[in-house]
Amino acid sequence: MGLRIELAPRSFDDLERAEAKRLQLTLTPSSGKKVQLVLHQDASVGIAGVLYDCAALLARRLCEEPSLLGSKVVELGCGTGCAGLAAAALGAKVVLTDRSERALQVVQRSAKESGLDVVTRRWEWHEPPPAECREASTVLATDVVYRQPAAR
Repeated sequence: MGLRIELAPRSFDDLERAEAKRLQLTLTPSSGKKVQLVLHQDASVGIAGVLYDCAALLARRLCEEPSLLGSKVVELGCGTGCAGLAAAALGAKVVLTDRSERALQVVQRSAKESGLDVVTRRWEWHEPPPAECREASTVLATDVVYRQPAAR
């Protein structure tokens, strides 16, 4: 069983949550039907391997967007994939991208355990976007640039 996600009382995650291997996030969309996500973490991936408050907050905000149903969504620098997986649970067709192949493997595990069908693609931002990312109606990004090389 995983650790239940609670938003930290400050802007950075609490250590207990950061060290958990498996998290559970329960969202309540405007439709009223609860959505349960399982998120895996792997600190060996680096900053992409742990959930940050911003992603959990965006996932909660997406629950207020019924327009996601059937839309195409791309998450940039998805890390744990929290926001993108929430969009998928709400009915969007989702492409999760990250520069870390290992992070994408962790996201695939979370998607499978959450019963979600998503596409994952490795993408360096200096390269042309993968074909699957084109024609998206929504682009999600949370905490994606922490250091100079990430912006290149």
